Parts: sequence; C-alpha cells; structure tokens
Amino acid sequence: MRSLLIAGLAVALLSGCVVIEPAGSRATTTDQLLSDNPVGQALNRERAAAGLAPLMRSVLLTQAAERLSRDMEANGFFGHTGSDGSDNKTRIRDTGYGGCFFAENLTQGSDNAVDAMARWMESPAHRANALEKRATEYGTARIGNTWVMTFGAQCKEIPGGIVL
Repeated sequence: MRSLLIAGLAVALLSGCVVIEPAGSRATTTDQLLSDNPVGQALNRERAAAGLAPLMRSVLLTQAAERLSRDMEANGFFGHTGSDGSDNKTRIRDTGYGGCFFAENLTQGSDNAVDAMARWMESPAHRANALEKRATEYGTARIGNTWVMTFGAQCKEIPGGIVL
C-alpha cells in the first residue's frame, strides 16, 4: 500500500497536479515549485552553478519578506531589524513557518531580478545565504527598487522525537 501511495504521488508531481503540503506552507503547483518568478529563477541558476539543489518558493517565507518590505517602505529605513525590533527569525516564525534554518538578504537600487541577484552574489555574506546547503525554500518581496529574500528549511523530526 505504501509503495502504491508513493507511486501515485510521483505521478501527480510529474503531471503538474497539486502537491500535497501543509496548508499555506509552500507553493502548490509543480510550476510554482520550480520558481515561477525571475528572482527565484536567478537564485536557482546560481545554486545550480554551485552544484546545489534548487530552492522551492514558500508562501510563508514570502509573507515574512513582504512584512519587512512594507515596514521599510512605511517607516523610511533600510535594514534587517524591523521598526518593531523584529529580526528575520521572528518575522519568519510569526508566519507559522516551523523552520530550523533562517537567513535574509536585502538589496536596494536594483530595478530587476538579475541585478538584485548579482548584487547579492557580489557580497560574501549574501552569497553565503543564497548558497547555504541547509536552505530548502525561499521567499521574496520587492517594493520599488528594494528587495528582500528570505531563506529557510523546515525542521525534520526523526523517530524518538528528535528534531533536526
């Protein structure tokens, strides 16, 4: 029965059907999982060039990125600490994302995704976030020429209640 379930899920994924995920935690179609936005495509090109797996777009990580974008726009600042004192981990957890890894990139002055990604890849700290092996998902937001990209990885529980 288990092998039948796994085979059915594989067929559904390959045919572009809806992916079964916890509600609101990830993009829901195969096309969305394959980065249906220019900044996600640029990110995954960089990861492929480094021999890393692509990241999937997360609705929750996108919500965290949008929160900081709106905050920076509304309060006239540029930085990783929100006007309420929140950091990226707090903003991500506030969405309900149950991650064990969190990171965030910001850039200002880019008018397109390729330029935003190039700026991040020129910065050692931002490059490290984009190419982090633990990351499995990302979210992005843009207001004007200010970009936010968040990264995360869901916690994995193994038998015995141990969370990795």
